[in-house]
Amino acid sequence: MLKWWEEKNYRDVVLGVIDYADPSLSGKYGNASRTEFTIPHGSIIVNVKVTDTHFHVEAPFLYLPEGPKVPIMRQIAQLNFSPLNLAQVVKKEDQLVFRYSCPLELCEPYKVYDVLREICIYSDTYDDEFITKFGAKRIREPQIRPYPKETLDKAWQKFQDYLREANEYITYFDSKRMYSFNWDIVSLTLRKIEYYACPQGYLRTEIERTVTELGSDKPFNDRVARGKEFLQKLSAMDRSRFDADMYVAETFIPYKWRSVLENIKQNFQHANETSAKEISNGDHIGATLTILFAFYNLFFSNNVQDDVAAVIENAMKDASGKPWPEASLILRQALDKVMSGDLSLQLAVTETNSRQARGSIFSGIFGRK
Repeated sequence: MLKWWEEKNYRDVVLGVIDYADPSLSGKYGNASRTEFTIPHGSIIVNVKVTDTHFHVEAPFLYLPEGPKVPIMRQIAQLNFSPLNLAQVVKKEDQLVFRYSCPLELCEPYKVYDVLREICIYSDTYDDEFITKFGAKRIREPQIRPYPKETLDKAWQKFQDYLREANEYITYFDSKRMYSFNWDIVSLTLRKIEYYACPQGYLRTEIERTVTELGSDKPFNDRVARGKEFLQKLSAMDRSRFDADMYVAETFIPYKWRSVLENIKQNFQHANETSAKEISNGDHIGATLTILFAFYNLFFSNNVQDDVAAVIENAMKDASGKPWPEASLILRQALDKVMSGDLSLQLAVTETNSRQARGSIFSGIFGRK
């Protein structure tokens, strides 16, 4: 697509980005001339229009609340300042609408993808929050596929197991005055919940917000305290509230990135160097948590390619319940395989690539106390 842009085939760039997201979209949601598209994503419809001179995107977001509108408009102003970088949310009669437009010659492919991803991601992130906090209303109900009861029961049980396990480790590290490890426990627990259950709606928004806050530049102890409070909040969550956020929704631009081995290796560099030092110094607890964080953070942000996922999942299965020294070395071997690009192994972790099947092996993954 970069070549098309350099050759000034700007319209082909936009169409190429849409096809990159899903090759079937043009046929399902585009007109015959491939100049207009109405593509569903969650609770919005992303309207894309390509003229001879411009690229336009408009996505109706929410109806304004019937009551006071100042609070929600303040939040919209803040949203337009950050995190939105390209698109903006504007008021259009009684609606809030994501909007972006630019001349075709500015349609560099990464920019086009970023515009579409920004609209899709932040509509998902803020729709339930604005409905809950301000009384906004949906313009369109998302087309969702609920999980069957058996799957919901398993997800709820694992959700409870992860929270109970986190509380045990926090209590343990507090008793040993190893307070800094609580950051790892909170961070890992939230990523494990997302990895196993893949919640949507308000629960996913709250998990992502807490993950972002844990990685912020706020005082360390404040971040840990906020994370522990959030785990307590999750522990008190009602089952019906949990079930309401467990579903699969139609998507245009996924909120996770496609994994690329070279990028994975770059992202693992810190864990690679840090865990090597920790193992050398006999700090097997630190090494285990360092590597686990790298692994779960990879899954949190990416749709991970099968060969890398299999290496990591096998190692986490083998390390589960082991003493810290043994667990750290098992995980370290997997990290070495990824860093070297040697991804060959006996695939014995899963019978299916479903998230629920893969995640079910990880209870007790932190190792023995």
